Amino acid sequence: MENQKYTLYIGDDCHDCHIVQDFIATHSLDVEIIDADQAEDKPAFDIFVRPALMRSDTLVAYGLDVVDHLKDKVMK
Repeated sequence: MENQKYTLYIGDDCHDCHIVQDFIATHSLDVEIIDADQAEDKPAFDIFVRPALMRSDTLVAYGLDVVDHLKDKVMK
């Protein structure tokens, strides 16, 4: 896995969030998952599409593209 920690921001009633969470759990990936609707710790900018995958303070993927990013950058 790349050195910097990934954080996945999810939200309530988000179908794609469940798909991405299942992928992360199935592959035992080290990704912190934060429910943006409930959390006090918010990203530095507003997230309009969920799920949103952040690395440090940078948005690296959103929606189902999160799975492709994790396959390409984390699982190699």
